[in-house]
Amino acid sequence: MANGICRARRITISLAVIAIAAVVSVSWLAVRGRDATSTASILASTITQLRSDVTKGDLTAVAGDITSLHSQAAHLHDLTGDPIWGLAALLPGVGARASAARTLGASADSIAAAAAPLAELLPKFDKAAFATSGGKFDVEALTALAPVLEALATNSEQAAQDLASINQAGLTAAQAEQVKHAREALSAAIPALRSASAAAPLIGTMLGSSKPHTWFIAMENLAEARGTGGLIGAYAILRTDAGKVSIVEANSRKRLDSKKIPVGNLPAEFQDLWASDAAEWAGLNLSPHFPYTGQLIVNGWKAQGGGSLDGVVALDQRVVAALLAGTGPVSVRGVTVDSTSAFTFLTKDIYAKFPVVADKDAVVVELLKAVFQRIASGQVSLAPLVKALKAPLTQGDLLVYSVHKGEQAQLARYSLAGILPDQPGPFAMAVVNNGGGNKLDAYISVEMQYDGGTCTDSTRTSEISVIVHNSAPSHGLPSYVDLREDLPAGQNASAPKGSTKVLLYIYGPVKAIDALTTIDGQQVSVSEGLERGHPVWRVDLVLNSNQTRSVDLLMLETGKALSLPPEPATMTQPMSIPQKVSGRQGAACTAL
Repeated sequence: MANGICRARRITISLAVIAIAAVVSVSWLAVRGRDATSTASILASTITQLRSDVTKGDLTAVAGDITSLHSQAAHLHDLTGDPIWGLAALLPGVGARASAARTLGASADSIAAAAAPLAELLPKFDKAAFATSGGKFDVEALTALAPVLEALATNSEQAAQDLASINQAGLTAAQAEQVKHAREALSAAIPALRSASAAAPLIGTMLGSSKPHTWFIAMENLAEARGTGGLIGAYAILRTDAGKVSIVEANSRKRLDSKKIPVGNLPAEFQDLWASDAAEWAGLNLSPHFPYTGQLIVNGWKAQGGGSLDGVVALDQRVVAALLAGTGPVSVRGVTVDSTSAFTFLTKDIYAKFPVVADKDAVVVELLKAVFQRIASGQVSLAPLVKALKAPLTQGDLLVYSVHKGEQAQLARYSLAGILPDQPGPFAMAVVNNGGGNKLDAYISVEMQYDGGTCTDSTRTSEISVIVHNSAPSHGLPSYVDLREDLPAGQNASAPKGSTKVLLYIYGPVKAIDALTTIDGQQVSVSEGLERGHPVWRVDLVLNSNQTRSVDLLMLETGKALSLPPEPATMTQPMSIPQKVSGRQGAACTAL
């Protein structure tokens, strides 16, 4: 009897202790909760300020924001990470909210701690620091940036996983939305962080961190289309050494035209497809596979007596506009060009302003030289430059090739290497090369669609459809903009104004077979070549002003890759009017 009474008392006391602990926990949670809510609000405000400063490109302010974030996130973690908060997280009713707040606090602290070193590194890339150095990039800071970004990506990945594991039941609608928003933001940032981490050392190497580099800068003109973008109209030779950029030479490409380019070290299939055009400076970039173009430029420069190059960079009018976002406006021969006007000026307006070809060429060279002289002397703001380059980097407007195998292998991880993939499976690309010798590709638009079609046993019947439209006006263009050099001399003058000839190359899946090709619904025969395993079909199209032509190519695909549901891959050529491409996934095929 006595033992029973004692046992009952112990149970009663235990229950009382638990109840008291629960009350204390809830009370403690209420007090801490108010502090945590206040700190979280301050943290959110700092994040908003951080975004604003990043947008403005004020790296010094960004560094201060990161320092504040680190302190505020650590305080939030302290508030939500103590044992009593942990006990409250086990209680019914408030437990789910307390647990979620605890996870959010820990995640914020982890990410802020990983980002903390950026507070010291980022100001080294600020405009003031760059100008003070005389235009010398801090390659040591650039190299140090890589492990910080990698750690930030790793912590962000873990935080995203932790947030995904939160039980949504019991959360307020606002808290559930906060968790969802944080998780999505982290997931979206991780790939960019990892890419930037891998790219930082490579950029340092290209800037001559370990040894000097000599670069051939090819200025491509999208108004006269080529496979990698446009006809090379001007070039510059840049030297990078320990972060210092210097311009050695800038000139018109026409200065190089007198000597043929050796093509013997290019694949036989490439030489068969592009023939003698690849040996010409005006035609060396007909292929969309930029490493071929890079190698030809290296060959051609050496044949000119220019010596050895470490690599080749191709850029077009969009990249020039992005560079001007960093350097500010540049004036050439009475014309001031800035980041908002450069693209239109260089693709269209320049021809009316400078109707003499030699003058137009000189303006392009002088503009290119002025921009790089600004960069070389430190007259550039890196933050707006990096922001402006974001789109061109993903659209193929900026391409890089290195003669050094290690560097090229690293470049191959990014779209700026301009590599035509050679893997089997559904693939489509439409490449436009100018066939009229004019500058009307500023008005040419291309839409392409790959349709995965159907399968019979191990053979897929698929289709590539391409629509090409010419929006050039039928009057008002300078004569050398809308000329037709593809026609005999006697017919050139009588050709409809605004008309052009497009050489359309359609790249299909590896080992695909052309079953039927039509132009505007009429069956035609097409020539065929091969590049990196892809069949390449050529269709010549003449388009008058405001005319649209359509090409449909029916294919037969076979191979082991067809045993899996295909994810159609497409690749776009940089054009003045960006291409529109799409792909439709077909049904899976039976393996051979």
